[in-house]
Amino acid sequence: MSGTAGPVNVLVGVAYAPKQQALGAWYADGAAAAEGVYTDPGDKNDNIYVWGDVSAGIPDTPITLKAHVGYSDGNAGLGPFATSVAPTGEYLDWLVGVDYVLGPVTFGVAYVDTDISKGEAAYLQPSFSRGQDGVGSIAGSTVLFSATAAF
Repeated sequence: MSGTAGPVNVLVGVAYAPKQQALGAWYADGAAAAEGVYTDPGDKNDNIYVWGDVSAGIPDTPITLKAHVGYSDGNAGLGPFATSVAPTGEYLDWLVGVDYVLGPVTFGVAYVDTDISKGEAAYLQPSFSRGQDGVGSIAGSTVLFSATAAF
């Protein structure tokens, strides 16, 4: 659902994935996944993601301010491919940023983060890391740069 509130654009949404093995907790933790030992093969789970976005252009400029917040509730643990949406099954994510339009190209910069703690992420290491090498959590904050073109 989308709409406007004065100069602000608002978008809210819900995404639901029904109960399925791909979202099940087949492994109790990252160590079991690293060893390839299923602790609950065939487990099924579902997932729901609820989000809201707001954006507002600064009048008479090519600049738009934007923000996002989302909440996910589902897969607690690691699925059959040693993947997980969150170590505890639920998390908040957010983004704050700015876009700059230059002709057909929009340049953006945003700060992105979650409320997943280092301790929660460590529970699923090495599978919950960048490249599954055990280094760097995929739940950590980052600054994201983007460029998109409209034709």
